[in-house]
Amino acid sequence: MDPLVRDEVYMLTDDKESKSAIIVVFPKNVHVKFIEYFTQKLKDGNLLITYRKCVKGSQVVQVKTTKSSLLKAATQNGLVKTNLSGELEQLTEGNFNNFPDCASDKFFSHSEDAFLLHTLLTDIKTDDIFNDFIPKSRHKVNPDDELVSSCLRMNLLHETFLEHNETATTIWNKFVFALPFNKDLATNVNDYYGSQIALYFDWMRHFTVWLILPGLLGFCIWLHNYLDDDVSMDNSMLAPFFTIFMIFWGVFFIKYWSRRRNVVTCRWGLLDRSDSDSDIRVRVRPEFRGALRMSPVTGRAERYFPWTRRLARYIVSGLATGVMLLLAFTVMVLSLNLQGYIHSGSVGAAFIHFHTLHRFSHRGALFDPYGEGPLPYLLPYIPTILHSCTIILLNTIYKSIALKLTNMENHKTQSSFDNSLIIKRFLFEAFDCYIALFYLAFLQLDIVLLRLELINLFMVDSIRRLTTESLIPLFKNIFSDKVESRKNAKSKKDDTEVPDDVIIRNQLRLEEYEQFDDFLEMVIEFGYISLFASAFPLASALSVLCNLVEIKSDLFKLTFVARRPFVSRVSQLATWESIISYMVWTSMLTNVFIFGFTTEQMAQLAPDGVFRIDYNVEHLGDSMDHVHAATAGWGRWLVGAVFLIEHCFILVAKVILAAIPDQPGWVTDQLDRREYKYRTAVDRD
Repeated sequence: MDPLVRDEVYMLTDDKESKSAIIVVFPKNVHVKFIEYFTQKLKDGNLLITYRKCVKGSQVVQVKTTKSSLLKAATQNGLVKTNLSGELEQLTEGNFNNFPDCASDKFFSHSEDAFLLHTLLTDIKTDDIFNDFIPKSRHKVNPDDELVSSCLRMNLLHETFLEHNETATTIWNKFVFALPFNKDLATNVNDYYGSQIALYFDWMRHFTVWLILPGLLGFCIWLHNYLDDDVSMDNSMLAPFFTIFMIFWGVFFIKYWSRRRNVVTCRWGLLDRSDSDSDIRVRVRPEFRGALRMSPVTGRAERYFPWTRRLARYIVSGLATGVMLLLAFTVMVLSLNLQGYIHSGSVGAAFIHFHTLHRFSHRGALFDPYGEGPLPYLLPYIPTILHSCTIILLNTIYKSIALKLTNMENHKTQSSFDNSLIIKRFLFEAFDCYIALFYLAFLQLDIVLLRLELINLFMVDSIRRLTTESLIPLFKNIFSDKVESRKNAKSKKDDTEVPDDVIIRNQLRLEEYEQFDDFLEMVIEFGYISLFASAFPLASALSVLCNLVEIKSDLFKLTFVARRPFVSRVSQLATWESIISYMVWTSMLTNVFIFGFTTEQMAQLAPDGVFRIDYNVEHLGDSMDHVHAATAGWGRWLVGAVFLIEHCFILVAKVILAAIPDQPGWVTDQLDRREYKYRTAVDRD
């Protein structure tokens, strides 16, 4: 659309204020002349200053806009809504009457309202006057840079965030007791928080519902093994069938999530055939730095950063991450020695055996895993708890390091920045969580120790999530509410505050919401379930219970603990979905390897081709451990059989994914019809 549209097109007889508001907080030492300059720039950008007051020593401004300004922003941003015919149609300058409630305050949802308001705010640019407020020691900003991001970078603003309203509490009250089968939660979350958060909740619902069947099967297998003393996961004949089920469960899971995601994003008006991340369509990050040049595509001035310089920064990021991974590997080695998993007879790992540590796991020693030492119901679990706590500590440290490294890489678009950060943090935390399991499964070849370590890590992580994301926020919220109630009662008694002051102060005490950690935890949990399916079949059933709590705790955190995040209108979870897909493909290799080499399951099917080697483990008081080996002449056939099975699984999975469409037929028809109508309108013009 031509940016020089006539403003009278958008004028309304009843031009109401926007439903959403953005809170702008200035530093305590900011000059009053800058506040006047900033607020005037906002007014010139069709924004309203509806509140301005000193709160907790800082100047706070509440920013809104009008319905007519929202309509103009909606057409410029290509907003798609459902018209009177029930079809999705893009808003343009002359088709407002094609949509229901176009003149009412219900026309835009809360998330659309907030998104357009934020767009209007970020569209305001700096000018030559802005540099007068910057200290001489700081680099000057270029004209036409984003005003808000420049202010934040120069410490002229402290923070900006969306103000919560009563809709958040309404959503909580409506869905606090809802079961995961209820699909309306994602729609309600999208209407208030936007599609990025809504897709996370819908993915959680999809994940939890799909876990019910493997949870029931896993529970039955666990119960069967528990009741039969002669059967374990090492020699269970049911385990291979459960493994096959879980492999193809993962394949169908990612395919049907893709279909579900396309359905909901189509209904939300976000699905588009041209979902690209090109430099033309996507807003450049305000933090992006580079030399000015004329764009070879648009012919306009743009910032340019050579890929060779970014490559050098990628190398620095890789080296820094490698140092942290080496530290995580060292912690894993020390932990496995302390638990007695690594000893002088360990297959392929005797070189990382430390007698000083592993003697604490001897029979009768402090951490004896057989319970013959002191406090047998507590001390044997201390090494695992220490390992889990160290993992959390390392992940916390690397979290800040990864953010600094990604900022150093100077990404041009927000999506490339997010993808780089996601890949760094996932690879590190996956290495941190899975390295011990991979060692026990594929180097030590010990299914018993693998199962013990997997159970311990899974349970400790579940307890940690329950404590840090549910119980602690709940008690903090109760305590904060009591403190604020006393302050509000005192203020009301002294007649020193008005209701708006109380609302703003309550908003300021909330934490910043970060969705990244929530999704990362779920992806790590998905790995525990899929990569080592036969080692711990009960994990699926326990995950259903954990996810039910996780969904409620995340919604509670969004409603009462965290600030309302700025709306992000996305049509997919992009990198996260790719990571989950890679984990499904990797699970085919890991599970088949466990079947063929780590357990006795292959020996059950080919008893003549595999024999067992028992050896004495001295530090366990003459206890026996064992490994499996191929009978002479059978080695190449068994290895070939294992990898043939794995390749067959991959082939069948490829066929399944190709046979099932990514989206239902009606979604394809909707997209085709919208594209046809758009092209027809363009040709007519």
